Amino acid sequence: MIESSVRQKLQINIEEGLILYDQLIGRVGNVLDDRYRLIELFDVGGQGILYKVEDILFPELVLLLKMPLREYHRSAYLTAEKINGSRAAILWEAHVLNVFTGTIFPEWYDVFEAVNLLHDTWWNSTVADVDPFLVMEFVQGETLDDAIGYVHKSQPKNWQAIERLACQVANEVLELCQMLAPGGYGYLYTDLRPQNIMIVNERDRRGKPGWQRRRPRDPEKIRILPSIRMDTQIRVVDAGSVVPCQPWKQQWPHHLAYVPPEYFALYEKGETLPWPNAGFVAYTLGKTLWQLLTAREPVPGQDPEFEGRVWRNYSADLTRGVNDLIKTRYESFDKIKAHNSIFHQSRTGSDY
Repeated sequence: MIESSVRQKLQINIEEGLILYDQLIGRVGNVLDDRYRLIELFDVGGQGILYKVEDILFPELVLLLKMPLREYHRSAYLTAEKINGSRAAILWEAHVLNVFTGTIFPEWYDVFEAVNLLHDTWWNSTVADVDPFLVMEFVQGETLDDAIGYVHKSQPKNWQAIERLACQVANEVLELCQMLAPGGYGYLYTDLRPQNIMIVNERDRRGKPGWQRRRPRDPEKIRILPSIRMDTQIRVVDAGSVVPCQPWKQQWPHHLAYVPPEYFALYEKGETLPWPNAGFVAYTLGKTLWQLLTAREPVPGQDPEFEGRVWRNYSADLTRGVNDLIKTRYESFDKIKAHNSIFHQSRTGSDY
């Protein structure tokens, strides 16, 4: 299933993607840095290729290895600027994970340099030289995007469980945002869409040698149940979507379906988007929660609507809170915590 998904992404996003897919699959079994054996091609997206890897020194560990993704099949478009940009993206994500260890981000494990696995086939190694590789925790669970499908297809539908999950996501994500930007300074997470939020049934951190380690659990055994278990934990992946609060470069990670309409309008005109802020992040969180509560895909450039029978199943506090995240351009995360009704709701009870 995972390899089929990767094949589809490459076919959609990259010309001659199936050839590249075969090349990536062919690298499974290789050992990098005399330590990390590639055991499965896991995902492709943005500027990175993800492999599941085994640490030869600690074979009970299953980790994720991220390497730069570049258009080697279009060498005329592969410039030194693009090469350096993809390297910088990997190093930045490694930096973020290392700084914010012990949070709901994946745990940083290692970073090393080696010849890119595709150089000998796709690019002149004397130009491309070596690339950074990031090794991090493999977070097992389900994306919020997948969980939305499960909870809304269950019969009878447990509306209270969906509401409690929405409150849990909102609270834990806001805590992350407050931690990243204490007092309005620090960092922002700019791509809070359901694909980047994970639901797991327990924290299972696989750290550096010497840390407590456990053998990875069977993913089929931790599939999210329609009722939503009380011991679920929220994790956020793609730490490369963290950026400083102050502008530092022109491009920053985002998905057009989740940005505020004023940002989308500027994108449509080909203009530079303003730097994100707390109000921007609140809007993306609001759209993600709206998608969780309605099981509908948000439309790029449009505020979601809050009419229809589905909203009769949720509390007024939750409906008002999600609407407020979308309509109000908050100046800080502290103000969101203080004034938004979602964050005054309890997440405990017997309705799971």
